[in-house]
Amino acid sequence: MQFIPLKNDKSPNIKSMNQQYYQTTFDNLENAGLIIGDDVIVLDFDNDNINENIICDYIDANYPTLRVKTTKGKHYYYKMPTGYSFKRNTDVISVLGFQCDYLTGKNAYAVIKLNGKTREMNRELNIDNLPELPLQFYPLYKAKNNLTGMLDGDARNNHLYKHLLLIKETYPEMNIKDVANIINNIVFEDKLKKAELNNIVKSALKKETNKIKNKDKINNIQYATAKSLQDKDLPPITFYVDSLIPQGLTLICSLPKIGKSWMALDLCLSISKGMPFLGFKTLKTGCLYLALEDSEHRLKSRLNKVLDGKIAPDNFIYATRCDDIENGLINEIKSIIKKEPYIKVIVIDTLQKIRSDYNGKNNYANDYKEVGTIKDFADENGLAIILIHHLKKGNDNDVFGKVSGTNGITGTADTTIVLDKQNRYDKETILSITGRDVDQNQYILNFNKESCKWQMISSYEEKVMRNELEEYNNNPLVDTIKTLVNKNNGKWAGSLKELGIELQKLYSNLADNKVKNSMLDPIKPLLKKYDGIGYYTTPNPVKNELTGKSERQKVFYKIPIKKNVVNVESVDNVIITK
Repeated sequence: MQFIPLKNDKSPNIKSMNQQYYQTTFDNLENAGLIIGDDVIVLDFDNDNINENIICDYIDANYPTLRVKTTKGKHYYYKMPTGYSFKRNTDVISVLGFQCDYLTGKNAYAVIKLNGKTREMNRELNIDNLPELPLQFYPLYKAKNNLTGMLDGDARNNHLYKHLLLIKETYPEMNIKDVANIINNIVFEDKLKKAELNNIVKSALKKETNKIKNKDKINNIQYATAKSLQDKDLPPITFYVDSLIPQGLTLICSLPKIGKSWMALDLCLSISKGMPFLGFKTLKTGCLYLALEDSEHRLKSRLNKVLDGKIAPDNFIYATRCDDIENGLINEIKSIIKKEPYIKVIVIDTLQKIRSDYNGKNNYANDYKEVGTIKDFADENGLAIILIHHLKKGNDNDVFGKVSGTNGITGTADTTIVLDKQNRYDKETILSITGRDVDQNQYILNFNKESCKWQMISSYEEKVMRNELEEYNNNPLVDTIKTLVNKNNGKWAGSLKELGIELQKLYSNLADNKVKNSMLDPIKPLLKKYDGIGYYTTPNPVKNELTGKSERQKVFYKIPIKKNVVNVESVDNVIITK
């Protein structure tokens, strides 16, 4: 604590409010002020309120703190509330409707000693461990009317209604019903009847108000050192379907009528039972399926087809109707998971059904806000929320660029899964996945119309390799080169024309046996990859006996297999291999 010398009129007896003039004790001072600082706020009562003693008694009984008696009234010391920086001001109306001065700030001080006499205190002078300023004592700077001592004929009801609206605008987090009860019981001289008070509160709650930008509020950033993060024991990301569905927000998107709702239903059933989904392991947990495009008749029919006579698991619940994001969806889901805490996976089919109506302006911001609301809810509650969504028509080279809406949707989601076909009537569907916690990958799926389930055929990479190998094995030029290498003790050399003649011998039905370098380029790496056949062109021309021309030859050869070289050394009759 620091103190400043004062004059008899309580003004500072120093050149300026500067730390170099402050003292750590006031014992040797005739008049002294305590430096309050930015972290402390003092309520200064100077008999500005009717029945002020009743208010002070209420404070002493319910929110006790350091209290200093002054010549006119009392000082109550509190810690500045977290997230706020109230300013020093006089004659301010508080949330509870009484009037007082608020002392705070770097150069603010409160008189502690006057004319050699230390002021009366209810406890030892110490401002290091003060309680935080209670919500009811927050300053309401725009309030004009002191509510203390109001009588029935003072337009008391109207003043209270306006006061509650102002609280609602300034401090939306505050419970105005509780505040109204305290004002009625402590501040008013004439008390309102319970029914009358409830009507005023109800009217204030219904009234639409504009939220005031509170300049006193500080948005504190929660920060920490990078080293502390390294030392922090964080739980691993939970995957409800290995490699596909982690906790957080996932999009599953496709064109209409592809079968994404069948996939959503099978996904919920698989996770609820802890059975594999598309061949991937699942983590058994409860699921909520919001089938917003289905009636109960259609959902029952689909459920029975997928289950094929089996009983549905008890931890799989559903709904076919809910509010949109703006009108209470999150609160509805909160209510469900409060009653059914085993629910960890929520599938919403479809995103469009829970979206609010917009006028088409600022689409990116709207997409980001709505999807971000769902993602925040998933993160805060450790849930996996899957949004079923659509693709837009078009031939975007990037499959994820086909997702309907702006980048505000895909940019917000943790994981995006797209079901797409090269041709709508293809039997095979490509599942593409990308995200923050999954590896980017592609898989080939097929929808089984008998079981109404999606089935994994292979990874897309495996399909490409199969197609590549099939094309390689059916290439006449490849077959010719392999035959020549095998017939000539692992090496054959010749010109392009000679290679064409050999090709003609094996495949006489070819319309054109002319071989070009452009035909060799794509198969050279494949010859090495699948058959261990290398290739090079001779650096110097060789005379061709058929044409009489000198030209460099194409050489194909069997690459020798390297044998592992083993170094052996003997130490005390123990053989060590390296």
